[in-house]
Amino acid sequence: MEPTLSCGGQMQQEKPTERGGERVQQITCSPARPLALPCMLCAAELLPLAFPAGPAGALPSPSSRRDGRRTGESRSLAKAAAARSIFLFRLIRCQCPAHSHTYSQAPEHAALRRTDYAFEMAVSNIRYGEGVTKEVGMDLQNLGARKVCVMTDKNLCQLPPVKAVLNSLTKNRITFQMYDDVRVEPTDQSFIDAITFAKKGEFDAYVAVGGGSVIDTCKAANLYSSSPESDFLDYVNAPIGKGKSVTVPLKPFIAVPTTAGTGSETTGIAIFDYKELKVKTATDKSQQIKAFSLE
Repeated sequence: MEPTLSCGGQMQQEKPTERGGERVQQITCSPARPLALPCMLCAAELLPLAFPAGPAGALPSPSSRRDGRRTGESRSLAKAAAARSIFLFRLIRCQCPAHSHTYSQAPEHAALRRTDYAFEMAVSNIRYGEGVTKEVGMDLQNLGARKVCVMTDKNLCQLPPVKAVLNSLTKNRITFQMYDDVRVEPTDQSFIDAITFAKKGEFDAYVAVGGGSVIDTCKAANLYSSSPESDFLDYVNAPIGKGKSVTVPLKPFIAVPTTAGTGSETTGIAIFDYKELKVKTATDKSQQIKAFSLE
């Protein structure tokens, strides 16, 4: 039985022939499947067979040749050439089934991968460090904000993170109104309540202090108050909503996360429970992020 190569084919040795007074052994590779390009690594496997080693691992002596014309020096050069060829072959990206990562394991398919995947992340500016929440008033002043909406929930409104934000706004003489009716795990109705508050207030900036529920509710309030003529389902993902892209300019938005792991401060979507269908969905992901995240 002929030896099997890496590509799954068979190494075939043809019958010796006499050529120029010498006995010539022809060695070929018969691949199991059609190859896009010659298998260089399989060729590298055949090269040592073209220069077989003797019992002690050395090349045959020149005296073993019938006509004695090949000298020891030429054989050494041939051995060096074979070694260099193997090295060069292994530098070439092989396309055969044995060595190509694009090869399908299905025997009847040997197609190359034609699809490339790319990923893009649009995230907010992140600032973290001890005491950075105290800078929120200065940031809003630099943004030219005159009337700010601060959103949080009933549990957080008396805790240090919210107090730090309110003190910073007061210190920098920023007018604000606080909305603390955010629902944990917001619904479409709790979003609408926050949106109604935002539309009436006509704010020019938003600050969310809390976890993902607070941040998502504040993002929805910013979005729909910036596009007051839009229906609620306009920016909700299809097929529940219309899935329209956000093209209106949004107000500056600052998130002060109080929980770890939500990630809401880095994304443009706002997740909520749509009670009519009893499903969880979100506003369209194309919402442009104009936010600072303060830790």
